[in-house]
Amino acid sequence: MTEKTETKRLDLRLPVRISHKLTADAKRCGLTKTEYLTQLIQGYTPRAYNPNICRLLEAVDSLYSFCPDAETSAAIRAFLYDARRELLLPLKGGI
Repeated sequence: MTEKTETKRLDLRLPVRISHKLTADAKRCGLTKTEYLTQLIQGYTPRAYNPNICRLLEAVDSLYSFCPDAETSAAIRAFLYDARRELLLPLKGGI
């Protein structure tokens, strides 16, 4: 059975300019404003979502199944792991 995390509503007043920036930054990262702020508060810096990077990684991932040997397969798997970590995951370190 999955335990639900208790949540609490937070109302936040921001100047219009900052509110628009928050909305744009969250959208650029493919996150809701709540998810974006949560990542920032937890010490992460969300990254902008780039569909071209995702398509590139998917293309490399599709090559993985055509690899004739274990060494090449391992190299592709390591590349994908590093690329996803470096290009897609939020950075730890905060604002």
